[in-house]
Amino acid sequence: MNLGQSVFAQLLQFVPSRHFDYLVDQYGANYRSHTCSAWSQFVCMEYAQLTRRHGLRDVAACINSQRSKQYRCGLRHPISRSTLADANERRDWHLFEQLAQRMVSSALALYAHARIDNVLVQPLYAMDSTVVDFCLKLFPWPHYRSTKAAIQAHTVLDLNGAIPVMMTITAGNVADVKLLDALQLPAYSLVVLDRGYIDYAQLYALTQHRIDLSALAIAQIYRQRWQIELFFKWLKQNLNIQHFFGNSENAVKSQVWIAICVYLAAVMTHKTLQISVSLHTLLQILEVNLLEKTSIADLASLAIEPMPDHAVSTQRCLF
Repeated sequence: MNLGQSVFAQLLQFVPSRHFDYLVDQYGANYRSHTCSAWSQFVCMEYAQLTRRHGLRDVAACINSQRSKQYRCGLRHPISRSTLADANERRDWHLFEQLAQRMVSSALALYAHARIDNVLVQPLYAMDSTVVDFCLKLFPWPHYRSTKAAIQAHTVLDLNGAIPVMMTITAGNVADVKLLDALQLPAYSLVVLDRGYIDYAQLYALTQHRIDLSALAIAQIYRQRWQIELFFKWLKQNLNIQHFFGNSENAVKSQVWIAICVYLAAVMTHKTLQISVSLHTLLQILEVNLLEKTSIADLASLAIEPMPDHAVSTQRCLF
């Protein structure tokens, strides 16, 4: 049992702290920021994601009520709703995007030898997008339709580890096919697309770079594409990306990229500790034990440990 670190601190170990500090310097993210540093903002927003908070006032109140436990996570000052809102509005969202990209590299290294069904030798990817709708009056910047606003997350998922190797966030009216130009994958990769990406000139260019396969082989592996739909569903159900803490483009994109960082930290925890429960169950366990000083592996083991016979018999006696 780990009595030295909280569950939250164990999860944060999968965030590359040195690279985070490098990015803070690169973007000048802590300039004139004394009470809410970039790290404090990141920790608070991760806390909000993992515990499913519904507002910044809610986040600040919950964190400040457990200040002694949060100190080990790097929070040195009380958090107020206004300073956290200012950080989300003003601190460059590219910092969290670059952090997520670094974590993607770490996650891919953990799954370097994983292959679906131990049959496919080539890397297998799926490319698709998902739409998150907004109220047009509150979010006027992401154009979608005349009466609706939305953002679209164009994603390339490594199906061997369910890792988003590429994600681009655009307004909802950007066509999927326009993102094909940005697709960069290793030679001999397999990529599965739907009809929204039909552009024969661009698809031929991918084939010239040895990213494609015969029609029969694609049909045989196309069933694996459903994983990206499950990824989108999992992301919307388990991470707080449909309730946003700010209305500006910077606040929205910061929250989405921090949500991806939470997902990647959970993926790496799941793989490194060889957790036997599903990723969905692991996040539920983390949510209710986030500040407990217990090993994540022990919590996962207890979750699937059968109830002792004497406990079952005792419960029967009660009824």
